[in-house]
Amino acid sequence: TVAAAAGTPTITLPTASINLATAGSDGQFLKTNGSGTLSFANAKIIDVKQTVKTSASSFDIASHTSSSGQMSITHTVAHSSNKVLLIAAVNVSTNTETRVYIDLAVDNSATTFIGDAAGSATRVGVSGWITGNTAMENLVGVWLYTPGDTSSHAYTVKLGQGSGSSRWTHINRDDTSTNSADFERACSTFTLLEVDGT
Repeated sequence: TVAAAAGTPTITLPTASINLATAGSDGQFLKTNGSGTLSFANAKIIDVKQTVKTSASSFDIASHTSSSGQMSITHTVAHSSNKVLLIAAVNVSTNTETRVYIDLAVDNSATTFIGDAAGSATRVGVSGWITGNTAMENLVGVWLYTPGDTSSHAYTVKLGQGSGSSRWTHINRDDTSTNSADFERACSTFTLLEVDGT
């Protein structure tokens, strides 16, 4: 039944009732357990942000190192238990056949989203292979991170290469940068979804 008494609308189920004037908080929704009990809950996806890079950029990157951040999102979670799902899709090329990679940094510090230690192998987040200076590689990284607080944090995608020496490394174009129909200019994205963890 639905009743409105003195400005306090109430929905009553066979085994439970909830006062809609006082229960819940901003942004929550009403859910049932299937047995007549109602409660307010947070949405599973709290917030979504995205940065889109359509321009081409070039960087002279030393071997086995990451560049400064190429795409970044600053975000503060609504609750310390919430998580952030980060999805990066970056189009990369270099001026030679070599390995390229992307890493995730939080507040400009490395994270644990890298491979295990194995001798002197470079530990990276996502790796790919460039077949030549007219090719691009699409590197996709997906990371689920728990900040553990409600402070503002900067999430950044960093770009690296492992040729053995410094190499020009590019985003959204191949090394030749030929402006004809036989060559492409690409778009890279970095997306953050805040997920309810309460």
